[in-house]
Amino acid sequence: MLARNLVSYLANLLIIWGLVAFYLFGKFYPHWLSPAAKSVLVLAAAGYSLYGLVRYIFLPGGRVHESNGYLAWQALRHLVAHRRFPAPPANRPQHPATTALLFLGVKAVFIPAMVNFIFSNVADLVRFWRASDLEMLDARMLTGPVFQLVLAMFFMVDTLFFTFGYLVDSESLGTQVRSVEPTLLGWGVALICYPPFNGLMGRMGVGWYSDDNHHFANLDLDLAVRALLVVLFAIYLAATLALGSRCSNLTNRGVVTRGPYAWVRHPAYATKVLGWWLFMLPVISPAAVASVFLWSTIYYLRAVSEEQHLSLEPGYEAYRVAVKHRFVPGLW
Repeated sequence: MLARNLVSYLANLLIIWGLVAFYLFGKFYPHWLSPAAKSVLVLAAAGYSLYGLVRYIFLPGGRVHESNGYLAWQALRHLVAHRRFPAPPANRPQHPATTALLFLGVKAVFIPAMVNFIFSNVADLVRFWRASDLEMLDARMLTGPVFQLVLAMFFMVDTLFFTFGYLVDSESLGTQVRSVEPTLLGWGVALICYPPFNGLMGRMGVGWYSDDNHHFANLDLDLAVRALLVVLFAIYLAATLALGSRCSNLTNRGVVTRGPYAWVRHPAYATKVLGWWLFMLPVISPAAVASVFLWSTIYYLRAVSEEQHLSLEPGYEAYRVAVKHRFVPGLW
């Protein structure tokens, strides 16, 4: 038992510290990650190293623990030998070794991004708070720093929930990952939306036109659109809160039917994409419309691929029948 636990522990350490080295010395992350984010990643890896030593070696509780790292190596060996992932058992949508390998890929991409976003969100909160003057509150203040402060608070909460979701996979907390997106299409349309992959769009000449610094010349129209955007992103945040500790991309952690998910199947995507169109309107042009349309198509494909993945989960078909529309209640 001790030998098996030691192998499990070392497998996790090899993966974790290999990724940390890549974040610190690879091609993209050393320049993109903030110094604070790098420090947090190193401290998190060190903390896990101590936790794993206790769990796997000193206090295993008389059990053999197969870490995600150990299971991932098993899946890799099977993939190399048979050119396919292990077949799932009868009671699961995916083999645990396959899930472990794919979820490690999810963690590798999204954890450094989320940690970096946390620090950028904190910087935004401080900057917009200092720029807001409640004693001189007027329409321009509302459409400027106050609006940006509200959105920064929304995104800060959203990022914290997703960071927890990527870090924690626990059956006791109800966050256990039952399966991870198995298709190249699903991974491709998800990864292109996040660093470092979203940089490819800029290198292909696709500009970004949905900026919260864009304003309408008419102040009343600008204020009305900003109020609508606050409502949209409040629904977006409500979708995150409905997911709770199950937040994470590309994963199946069971069917969520509460909050905005009782109205449509993809409330976060719907509100985010509609928000992009509204942000783009002050600078509308053929290039701007083409760009937002392309990103909207990517998010549509994300929704479709997610539904195909979740259809493996018992209960999802019943949810799809009960909540008939993907994006707009009663329409689409």
